Amino acid sequence: MHHTWNVPEILEEILKVTAKTDLPNMARVCRAFWPRAARLIWEVVPSITHWLALVPRDKEHSEHLKASEFEHHSISSEWERFRFYAAFVKDLTTNINHENVTSLLDVQSSSEQTVLFPNLDRAYLTLEQPLPQAEIRRVFSLLMAPNLAVLRCNYHFFLTAPDETPAAIIESLKLTPLIESFRFSGSMPSHIAPLLGPALSSMSQLRSIRLYISPGLPLEVVQAISQIPTLESVLIGVIQDPKQTPSLGPITYPSLKELRYVSRRDALRWILPTANPTIEAITAVLSGQSDINPFDALRPAKYPNLTTVNARGILNWDEITPLLAFKGLKELSITPYFLAGDRGHWSTSEARLLAESFPLLEMLVLKDGLHCFNILLTLPDLDCFAQHCPRLWYLGVSVDARAAHTFKGTVTQHFAIREVCLQESEVDGHEAAVADMIKRMWPNLQKGTRMYCELGEEPLGQVRSEAHWDKIWSLLDFAETDERFDYTSTKLYKMSQIEF
Repeated sequence: MHHTWNVPEILEEILKVTAKTDLPNMARVCRAFWPRAARLIWEVVPSITHWLALVPRDKEHSEHLKASEFEHHSISSEWERFRFYAAFVKDLTTNINHENVTSLLDVQSSSEQTVLFPNLDRAYLTLEQPLPQAEIRRVFSLLMAPNLAVLRCNYHFFLTAPDETPAAIIESLKLTPLIESFRFSGSMPSHIAPLLGPALSSMSQLRSIRLYISPGLPLEVVQAISQIPTLESVLIGVIQDPKQTPSLGPITYPSLKELRYVSRRDALRWILPTANPTIEAITAVLSGQSDINPFDALRPAKYPNLTTVNARGILNWDEITPLLAFKGLKELSITPYFLAGDRGHWSTSEARLLAESFPLLEMLVLKDGLHCFNILLTLPDLDCFAQHCPRLWYLGVSVDARAAHTFKGTVTQHFAIREVCLQESEVDGHEAAVADMIKRMWPNLQKGTRMYCELGEEPLGQVRSEAHWDKIWSLLDFAETDERFDYTSTKLYKMSQIEF
């Protein structure tokens, strides 16, 4: 064997970039490879059933095993093997149901282990059915390692009375005081949900919370978690009617950087802090009707570091108006809401006002539009961004690129643009003229798409003029430069991910 493989750091780096499916073969290469490859193989466990297959079946044959010292020794060796591999596990995803609970409790009684995976770092648990509180506590105590950092619980089950499962989950949080990220999505009775506040507030290292609770998250829980000094990211979905909640203390979030909200537009004001110098990004997915502007509470003096806004479900231009005061905004995505009918369009005056309002803009995504009449921005209309947004490198908007061959005017070259997403832009058969105009407008363009989709999502079905745009992109000779931009690394892309 080459002496290079005896250098642990080199072997470690090679195995890290090795495909998961190739790791078993790497483990068989030699003794030097095996321990490190085996650790990576078992580091992520897609299901608890894989582990239950390793459990020695000594319980059901205990009387027979007692008669045979050799077989008893074999079973002991199997438990040693089980504990050896269990120490590798850092990431566990599993469903919890009556069958798995029974098997896990058998493991606990047979192995006398207090924690099944002592080095577990991330646990993703889906509870498939209501379970007795005592069983939930025992299972959580078996799975929750003392240094667990990430815990995600899903419990989408129709609430029945009595249902002890949600209360048991909250009670089990005491076992993991060092959690940094907690997510809960699913059902929780109204009289149980308020217990989340004290439970989460007691965690000394909590940095991220995502809560989507049916029938709704009480505002006293929002107020409680807003006092957590270490919290940096919050996602809140479905708020209980604030009219039914008594007056609470201030919403502060002393260290919050990212706030995501998915609920009624009239309740957004109840979870926004009065002022916050640390918040950098806000996502608001709004629903329902209200006379209250959800963004009225946002003022640059109160949110001086806000640079990213992702606003979905916008009803009219007036709702956007408070955002125009944030001259330091760098990333902006706006998605209007339509009950029915064709997707709307943006007017030239609105595009120009956005360009003039945000001189530091780097990413702009304008989904759909606020108007249902048949007027679209044209490609030359996007000239306003070249004039007012010199840093803009990503632009997503629908345009009317038809009749490009008749355009006789001039356009301002926008050298910063690297990627455009023209969504469902209209185009006719003059693809060469459109390609020529795009090249004149954006000489450093590296990538062009015509997908109508949320940032990072795949399009649903075919888009209009798809064949025309495929030909247009094939005609373009995209720029090859050393300076590469990737929207998946941006805060706007991260804030568009609102799964629970």
